[in-house]
Amino acid sequence: MARVHVTRQRRRRRRLRGHADGAGRHRAEGTRTVLARRQIPIGGRDRGGGSRDVGVVHPRGPDGHGSHVRQDVRGRSRGGPGGRLAGPVRLGHPRGRPAEYRVWNADDELRWVVARGHVECDEAGNPVTFPGALTDITERKRAEQELEEHRKQLETLFEVLPVGVVVADEDGHLVEANETAKEIWGGDVFDAESVTDYERYQGWWADTGEPVESKKWTMARVLGGEEVTEPDVFEIERADGEHRTIMVHGMPVRDASGEVTRGVVTQTDVTERREYQRQLEESERRYRTLAENFPNGAVGVYDHDLRYTLAAGEKVGDPLPSAEELEGTRMPEQYPDDVAADLEPMFRAAIEEGETGSAQTTVAGRDWQAWATPLRDADGEIFAGLSFTQDITEQVEREQKLEESNDRLESFASMLAHELRNPVTIGQIYSQQLPAETDSEADGSGSEAVEYVTEAFDRIEDMIDVMLVLTRGHEAVGDSSPLTLADVTRDAWAEIDAPDATLEVEADIVMRADETYVRHMFRNLFENAVEHGSTSPRSQAHEDATQHGGADVTVRVGELPTGFYVADDGPGIPPEERDAVFEAGYTTAADKGGTGLGLAFVEELAEVYGWDCEVTESESGGAQFEFRNVDSITET
Repeated sequence: MARVHVTRQRRRRRRLRGHADGAGRHRAEGTRTVLARRQIPIGGRDRGGGSRDVGVVHPRGPDGHGSHVRQDVRGRSRGGPGGRLAGPVRLGHPRGRPAEYRVWNADDELRWVVARGHVECDEAGNPVTFPGALTDITERKRAEQELEEHRKQLETLFEVLPVGVVVADEDGHLVEANETAKEIWGGDVFDAESVTDYERYQGWWADTGEPVESKKWTMARVLGGEEVTEPDVFEIERADGEHRTIMVHGMPVRDASGEVTRGVVTQTDVTERREYQRQLEESERRYRTLAENFPNGAVGVYDHDLRYTLAAGEKVGDPLPSAEELEGTRMPEQYPDDVAADLEPMFRAAIEEGETGSAQTTVAGRDWQAWATPLRDADGEIFAGLSFTQDITEQVEREQKLEESNDRLESFASMLAHELRNPVTIGQIYSQQLPAETDSEADGSGSEAVEYVTEAFDRIEDMIDVMLVLTRGHEAVGDSSPLTLADVTRDAWAEIDAPDATLEVEADIVMRADETYVRHMFRNLFENAVEHGSTSPRSQAHEDATQHGGADVTVRVGELPTGFYVADDGPGIPPEERDAVFEAGYTTAADKGGTGLGLAFVEELAEVYGWDCEVTESESGGAQFEFRNVDSITET
């Protein structure tokens, strides 16, 4: 029996030596296990004869992370790293089971080893020797550690991903879902045991509204081997009954033989995004419809490179380039250099500086008015430019004709005024000499005729001044000079025939203007007050003004903070007629020779001097003409 036992031991030792990095017979001495035969370095060099200490770290020490223990190893080498004794250690297991340790080798490197062997005891049962072997498993352990760290990272990523992740086994059993997925569905609803159980989930295809069959859910198709890279979009009903829209991708997980062992799907809640997209599409549809029907012109959207991304409108294609020609090309490349020079600064100012501008140019023999303005996103950032172009050819032609007509009218008025002034002046001179020659007539009719002739010549001269102001504006008014408002108003009052009317001047200011034209203006205002004014009751006012050539009206000239006013105590002017009274030809005294040019002259002269002219109601209920922003008003 002893021989059999010895033979068995020898065979075991040979087997251990053939598969171990370190092997030998260890002798137990109290709490220490000693290498009794030989020691082969673990992953290091043999540093010579003698004895050495090998530091050993038990993988599961008292702290749970491994503890240092001391191992005296007697062999041919001497020296080497030492470890502090943390407790007894036995290489291997008493029954021959392997045990793992970390040891410091001869190169002071920490290595993982597995110890295999058994304890031999004496007749009293005390351990005597330990025939065994150490195998270096450092690389394997490092790989296991890396794998474990990778697994932990994946678990962390699984939970913190901003998308929902659901995992199922090959039968469709949902085995795992992260918190995001549970939030999307309103709770932990992922307890389906098979693909058939997927019918419990309420969902509809977002584009068609058709219900989703259990076998059509993304997970079911993934378990069938399909890779869902083009996302499915579903409208789902959450656990709380709320409807949400989700976008789902999916991929199968295969084993080495290609069989599907797992299905993984990712889910993203796109409810708000889909609503925003719907609104954007609706807005784009409306804007494109408006652009395509933009009247008498074109609308364009362009990017920072001045490249058109949209072109539409009634004039696109005829006479402007078509949408196909414009979209995708830069504005300067579509038009002649002179047109691009007109438009490019405006286009760039809109998209680079955020400015809105306009310019006029000529394209295809037509006149165009163009505008450019920036387009901004929700954050106020400029993302594109918007241009409007409208055909103004007919308008330009009308303006040119009107300008030519005005030029002809101005030329005619100047010529007429020139031709009339000389005979009028001669007539006025001779009419002043006539009274002396006609005073001898008994009935005095000759003197009255001379008065009428003189008045007619004066009126013709006034008409000449009025026509010049109405046709030539500022050019007809001579140089301004200081004049006293009180003096000029009294001079104007002296020129009208109003024996029953009263003038009250409460303004003592000086202004710069042409005395002749300002005097004409006041005379027109006074005549208007006398012709339409009366101190009779309002019900009789209009009749009095019509039947009586001159009313007992009181006219007051007073000061305003920046100008002056002319007011009367007559019946006034109704609010709805206050704008019309300034129109040329408007008169209510046509039967008395009214031409409707008096108040038109007043407004035109006020505009020439930059005054603001307005009709209001006086304190006594009559008409009040107010003139504000009168230039260079100073107190005398």
